[in-house]
Amino acid sequence: MMSDQPFPPGTGVEDLNKAVRRVAGLHGWDARLPLPTTRELGGRYSISNASVCRLLKRLAEEKVIWRRANGRY
Repeated sequence: MMSDQPFPPGTGVEDLNKAVRRVAGLHGWDARLPLPTTRELGGRYSISNASVCRLLKRLAEEKVIWRRANGRY
């Protein structure tokens, strides 16, 4: 069963990777809205903030997401 939450709870970097890629691919996602903070995502996926940062940086390099001037993705 698929959750209607953009970032449902999960475990690990791979679950977060899949969630971010799914959200980035949604046509209805408002790009003006930032992703949740690294602390929020780390808590939801039971991973460290550093792991979240590394994943988001990699996804930005792959052009899946983009980083705002204020540092948020």
